[in-house]
Amino acid sequence: MKDGAVVVDVGVNRMEDENGKESLVGDVDFDAVLPKVSAISPVPGGVGPMTIAMLMVNVLVAYEEQLRR
Repeated sequence: MKDGAVVVDVGVNRMEDENGKESLVGDVDFDAVLPKVSAISPVPGGVGPMTIAMLMVNVLVAYEEQLRR
């Protein structure tokens, strides 16, 4: 990872710890890269809300396009 990079982690993986507890993690080893990067999106709680918002925008745009036809 390049020093000062901005990391947008879009991966979502279900992991199980040694006690059998499941949690969601990203594709990036958050703790390992945190000292090197200037910013990083967390998983969960990072880009998910933006993905949902943009999906809603795209649905609205598609609906408006259908109305014009």
